[in-house]
Amino acid sequence: MKSNQIYIFCSLLFAVLVTQVACDNPDTDNPGNSEITVVPFGEGGQLKMIYDRRQRPQAIYVNDEVYMVYNAGSHLEGGNGKKTFPFVISYDPKSKTLGKEIQLGTKPDGDQHYCPIIWSDKEDRLHLLYGCHKTPGTHLVSNEGSSIGNSADDWTESSMIRDSMSYPTLFHIYDNKQLMYFRTGEHRSSWSYLISGDN
Repeated sequence: MKSNQIYIFCSLLFAVLVTQVACDNPDTDNPGNSEITVVPFGEGGQLKMIYDRRQRPQAIYVNDEVYMVYNAGSHLEGGNGKKTFPFVISYDPKSKTLGKEIQLGTKPDGDQHYCPIIWSDKEDRLHLLYGCHKTPGTHLVSNEGSSIGNSADDWTESSMIRDSMSYPTLFHIYDNKQLMYFRTGEHRSSWSYLISGDN
């Protein structure tokens, strides 16, 4: 697929995601009469710009907002048409409007495995992890709960989760804990998991 085809596909995927997760309630007299609207986002993506089934979540719904992470910006300085940066954006399902997209990484990369994942903690602060493919990646935490802020300055780099990981996936489990599973290195490496009770 070419970059513009990926962009169109991801736009459609996002529209369906937002409609299914947080659409307005359909008319009670005419159930199923909800309208799907394509909401384009991002520009200059790459293969697996928004979705890699091995790495998730890449979109979450917290306090009536959808927050989504993806790779984009290959057209920006340093991207050279192939390399991209991690981005985060918010979406208000009630007004059906996108917020300002925020570029969180400054070093472009062409590795599609470096796509970001996002989750929230007990205080509704957002966590973002990107750049993981036999590497520790970068773990960022939003300075305010339920907010991506206005720029990368509204995020703080947090603790390294592990010195080498690939395909991180996070789930919330019992007792307000988080479980992250991942591969410890390359394709022949073992799968492992960590459980955190302190975010």
